[in-house]
Order: sequence, then C-alpha cells, then structure tokens
Amino acid sequence: MPVPDQIPLPPDRSAEAEADFKALPLAYQQFLIAHGGAIGERVRDHVVQVIIGVPGGATPASEAHHASGVMVFTGKTLCLCIAQHIVAKYRQLRQTNDRLVFQAGNVSFDPEPRILFESVADDLIVLGMNGSDQNHIPAHTWTCAVWPPPSPVNEEYVAFAGLPTAYRNNAGSQLQFAIVGGILQVISTSRNNFKVYMDRNTLISVRGPHVPPPGTNWGGMSGGPVFRLVDGQPDLCGIITDFGQSLEVYYMAPLSLAASVP
Repeated sequence: MPVPDQIPLPPDRSAEAEADFKALPLAYQQFLIAHGGAIGERVRDHVVQVIIGVPGGATPASEAHHASGVMVFTGKTLCLCIAQHIVAKYRQLRQTNDRLVFQAGNVSFDPEPRILFESVADDLIVLGMNGSDQNHIPAHTWTCAVWPPPSPVNEEYVAFAGLPTAYRNNAGSQLQFAIVGGILQVISTSRNNFKVYMDRNTLISVRGPHVPPPGTNWGGMSGGPVFRLVDGQPDLCGIITDFGQSLEVYYMAPLSLAASVP
C-alpha cells in the first residue's frame, strides 16, 4: 500500500502485524507470501483516477471530489466502469456550477452521452470510451477473456484497490493521491453484490509501511477495481461501491450486472 512520503502516516504497527500474520491459517500465509506482492502490483496498475472539479486552478484542490474507476475492454467495447453515485454527484453539482468538469485520468468529458449501462440500485455505471482516451489515462486497461466476467463465490479471495480520501494531499491547486489495496475473503454474495470484511486482527501489510488504522476515511475508493484470484492470477470481476465505517465491510458490484454492454 504505497503512500507518498509527504503525507503524514499513522503509527507503524509492523511488529503487531507480523504477530498477526503468524496466527493466520498456514494456507492463507502461504497464499499471501506467494502471490500478494505480484497481485498488488497488477491490481493497482488498473486504478483510474476520477475527478469532479473546476479546471485551471480556479478553485482550491480541496474543493474537488474524487473517486476511482477501471478501464475495461469487453472484447468489443472500450469502457470505464465506476460507481453510479459518482455520476449522480456530478449531476447534482453541475446544477449550480456549469464550470464543473468530469475527468478520468487526464481526459475531461460529459459522461451523459457516453452511458452504456446505469443502475442506481446496484450503484454501477458503464461509460463508453474512445481509443484515443487511453493515451491520456495513466492506468492499464483490463481486457476481459469473457464478457460479462464471472462473479466471485463465498470464501473466494478477491484483490482490490482504490484512492482513499485519507491519503489524498491537497497541495494548493494540485491533487496528489496514493493507491491503497488489499486481498480479502468474500463473506457473502447475491445477484447484485458481494461483500468482504476487513478483520484487523488478521490484517497485515504486504506492501508499504503500515496498515491503515481504524476509522480511516475510505471515501474515494468507490469505483476501484475488484479482481477474483483464479489460480493465483487476478481476473476482473467488479468494482467497490460502498463500505461500512464501523464494521469495515466492503460492498462490491459484480460487472456481470452490465451484461447488456456489448
């Protein structure tokens, strides 16, 4: 979980984390040792930075809203998958400020005419993207072997990443982000969502200096990519949509909901 040096870090708990790690089931320890670092590298490379704000430094960076997303090629269609409430926020803010822009990576555009799929109930929206957009989005595009991709099942492990508000640095008119991610086990599934639980008694850092402390503001993670782990390899299956601050349960929407996208 890389964090820029200029952002204040919570207290280091590496010694405690090491003790927690040794208390984990042996199979889980071996899994993390064998695959954790490599999976983390691949997953974080697919996080798209999404910003809603006024361009040109006209307003302080602190006033901008941000989220995460993932670029996907279905085999026929290039698209950006994000949480629907992100676009809903853009619509709300545009009503009182027409200077506001929606930006993915370094590409600004109106999301409305690009909507290929939208579900308020499932908190998932898919936006069509142009091939030229890829050159201006500093994140890898995931190419699906099968569309729609399979959803995870109970007790399967998933890897995820995003851009939490807790590690955002507002430097004047500039924004700096850090990617945070993890590998957690699915605790429940349904047709329209699946959930994972962050158990701090067993959570350890496999990258970076520390594990985010309780109460960390995970806002901004919404839209971040979620990957099933199939034979130790990541396979995109959904996005983060919400989290419970107290219980630290992550809610995730499967991309299979967007099966109507070609």
